[in-house]
Amino acid sequence: MEKTLLRFFFCTFCLIGVALSAKAQKFVYDLDFLFYFDNREYHSPYSDAQTLLGARLSPEIGVSIDDNTQGVHRLMAGAQYCQPLNKNFLDAKLMPTLYYQYKKKGYNLHFGAVPYRKLMHTLPEFYLSDSINYAHPNLYGALVQITGKRGFLELYCDWYGLQSRTTREAFQLMVDGEFRAKIFYAGGYISLTHLANKAAPEPRLGVCEKFSVNPLVGINLSPITPLDSFTVQAGYILGYNRERETATQHISHGVHADIYLQWRFLALRNNFFYGNNFMPFFKELGAEFHRGNPFFQSKIYNRTDLIVYLFRKDFVECRFAWNIHYTPNDKIGHQQQIILQFNLGKALPQK
Repeated sequence: MEKTLLRFFFCTFCLIGVALSAKAQKFVYDLDFLFYFDNREYHSPYSDAQTLLGARLSPEIGVSIDDNTQGVHRLMAGAQYCQPLNKNFLDAKLMPTLYYQYKKKGYNLHFGAVPYRKLMHTLPEFYLSDSINYAHPNLYGALVQITGKRGFLELYCDWYGLQSRTTREAFQLMVDGEFRAKIFYAGGYISLTHLANKAAPEPRLGVCEKFSVNPLVGINLSPITPLDSFTVQAGYILGYNRERETATQHISHGVHADIYLQWRFLALRNNFFYGNNFMPFFKELGAEFHRGNPFFQSKIYNRTDLIVYLFRKDFVECRFAWNIHYTPNDKIGHQQQIILQFNLGKALPQK
């Protein structure tokens, strides 16, 4: 592991040196730190009780070059170092961050291993759970974003499974967007997940695919209330799951409603889902195929988050959340989270 690290940083500095000697305008950097304590007290068939404790350090360095069309080219290299704090160094994960970015008025393109924090919106829980978000901080492929005065549209491809004798080939395509008109907005998500086979001579397994659409509408009442933030949105979600080998098919659909309130350092978020099993292959394939919160296997699911922001600045945020999970015929599950996130790039001016 030490030799791999040395080779990685040697190549990184060589790459930056070549760029600086050519036409570089600026040397740029970023450093993101995440600490998470996540205690889950569940009595549910959908998710296990456990405690997650860890920290993630994400340094990036690179060069930024301005062209004569007001476009900005950026080449960044770094790493995502994920360390479980109740384990030793050998249990840590080190993942490279390496991407090219082109930005021009209204357009923002990324290619390579791109941090998920570059997304315009945090993905809903039925697409990406907390657990995967901690350990899978990068998307591997491309991210395209188009922004305007009334909203945005973004598309990404995350090739998160490289085919080998131990890993099945897997990727996810996602399109999401939002259109705003005064206090109203509309948007949604379109997603395709593909899970293929391992490399030969491993046993050939059925190829699985999942396609889903999630149109939604919402209203932002923050400007007309004394609250700092007040949004209400509702949507419909339709999913089609298929396993090719046995021609097994499942159609999932349901409705969801989300409310978020914030006043100073206090906040409340409530997510409600009613429908049929949105993750029909979870017992067989787990998070390798269904990457969302496993509670969405239930016909009815409600999650209420009571949040206290211990401190909140542009560059650092620390919050405590007590999350209450409800599904029929199960005891109410409790989850306590302490999340701290720090970004050096927002704290200091770029040079």
